[in-house]
Amino acid sequence: MILTIGIVVYNEEKNIPLVEKNISRINHQLGRQCRIIVIDNSSTDSTLQKLRELRRRLQFDIYSRSLNHLGEARADVVSLALTPWVGFIDADTLIPETWCEELLMQMQNEDEKVAAIGGPLRPAGEQSGLYRRIFAHFMGSLNSPQVRMYLRPQQVQHIATANVIYRRRALIEAGSFSERFQFVGEDLDLSYKLRERGYKLMMVPALSVEHRLPRHLRQWEKKALSYGKGRGRVSYHHGDYFSTSVLFPWVFAIFIFLVILTFPQLYGVPFFLYGTSLWLMFKFASTENEKLGFRDSVRQTHWTVLTHLFYSLGIILGSLQGFKDRWEKPVDSPQRERWVAIHDDALNLRPSSDLTKVSQKNDSRVMV
Repeated sequence: MILTIGIVVYNEEKNIPLVEKNISRINHQLGRQCRIIVIDNSSTDSTLQKLRELRRRLQFDIYSRSLNHLGEARADVVSLALTPWVGFIDADTLIPETWCEELLMQMQNEDEKVAAIGGPLRPAGEQSGLYRRIFAHFMGSLNSPQVRMYLRPQQVQHIATANVIYRRRALIEAGSFSERFQFVGEDLDLSYKLRERGYKLMMVPALSVEHRLPRHLRQWEKKALSYGKGRGRVSYHHGDYFSTSVLFPWVFAIFIFLVILTFPQLYGVPFFLYGTSLWLMFKFASTENEKLGFRDSVRQTHWTVLTHLFYSLGIILGSLQGFKDRWEKPVDSPQRERWVAIHDDALNLRPSSDLTKVSQKNDSRVMV
């Protein structure tokens, strides 16, 4: 066995069909070369029950946590894995048929400094066109490597845990996933820690997966706000104050504040110019195959403006929290109690105390 794949779920009953397809493809193509671990992060819907039913047909292990904590759940996957590589996919992603084959090829990489290998996230679902057009431009995605379609493998600064594999030894050296980040930012924090130790993160176009994004604008606003909080908090936590994605929202907010302070009657002008420029871009700069009518271009502009607004607000709120983090005592370190030496050339982590394995016999729970 060379690979462990972890899937952390929380209230994902609607995405169980995607989880089933992913596990089925991995079981079929990798067989005993890969162990699959699904951790239920204290779901309050029927997710755990559906997973139990799914396990009657497919091969994977289920663990359940009493506390919804994403950082700890991912660290639990690392602690349970004893393979050279540890990977993650999310419940709202769908791997293609060729994903496993490409994964095996990438794991042959002999460069020990390559700590993470992942692929882009392609928007899928009813609103995929909206998201694709938002992310296609620098103004929409701020050049995020997660949504760029590279022509060849590229070294990047961050790979999301929705679609990535890590060298386990590098993960352990970097301190695994931090317990500080409960709901968002745990993967970005790990990317910082790996790069600070001289490791490389490689984005491979052939490993791209479909990513099911929210159907409704209100749901997307919440997700954009959450993404922004994670980015802002982690960036400031690591002292990265001047990256474009973090600095731009602060500059824009200060600019708007100064306009309101000096010319309060003109505070709406920057927003009008901003929205108009986006509308012109979507209306006239699209490809011939994607020419948008007036109504569609207005809707596209509306979604994009609100994406930027909520992401920027999240950046600002997260930055304040990250700045506070830098003055607090760290909660995780390679010396924390969860670290255990196994033998001379390997280390392991104890799983968190609230993790239990869902036994296959009568679906009972067994303490880890």
